[in-house]
Amino acid sequence: MPWGGSVSATATVLDLHRGPGVARIRWGAAREATVAAASTRYLHDGSRRMHILKVPHGGSIDVNIALDY
Repeated sequence: MPWGGSVSATATVLDLHRGPGVARIRWGAAREATVAAASTRYLHDGSRRMHILKVPHGGSIDVNIALDY
């Protein structure tokens, strides 16, 4: 995904890599998922931006988040 951009795909998982670590977000069934940069920035220099993951579903969804550092 380009910095400050967005991306969408039909998927069951999102792996977010930062340095040596990985945050794995899994939701089981294949669904149309979108990750988009928000306008909110943080840290003293505004160098970090909030991103929003959307996974539409029919009412309930099981999500598993694992951190590997």
